[in-house]
Amino acid sequence: MESFLHGDKKLRHGCHRKFTSHTMSSPCLRTRNVIHLRITPSTSLRVIIYLRQENIAWFNENGLLPLVISTLQPVVVNHLVTTQAKSAAKRKKEMEIFHTLNHDSFSLAYRFTWHDIHQAIMLREPLEETSTLYRPLSIYPYQLSVSIDHPQFNHTILDAYFRNL
Repeated sequence: MESFLHGDKKLRHGCHRKFTSHTMSSPCLRTRNVIHLRITPSTSLRVIIYLRQENIAWFNENGLLPLVISTLQPVVVNHLVTTQAKSAAKRKKEMEIFHTLNHDSFSLAYRFTWHDIHQAIMLREPLEETSTLYRPLSIYPYQLSVSIDHPQFNHTILDAYFRNL
């Protein structure tokens, strides 16, 4: 899975908003971050990563984004495989459930949320100095919302934070 953040601009402190799993370089994140995971060449899944203000420096200094993405990969694959055979009503009901994962470096709570509006984005790929190729990328009608905190963080507080978003 390839992932990328909205935009390609350089942020303060030398951080970049572009991230690919191939480079394993981590951009500096903020309290709310939109990432698209490319599932197939023409589809992606929107992932919203939430960080508390006091955890931004810790997350960025430790370069945890590639580790978070690799931790979520089996969750995403399992969700995509198991939801295909279920009805839309059953998928929406199951998406209301919060899940937690513990890792040595962080704790996270996640859930899938349904969107009634189907979205797509255009990827710009420069071919030469004078020409550009635009490719459509369809986004799944649901997104993965993730809240990340320190590994020792209390999950009930993490879940409460997540419900208030």
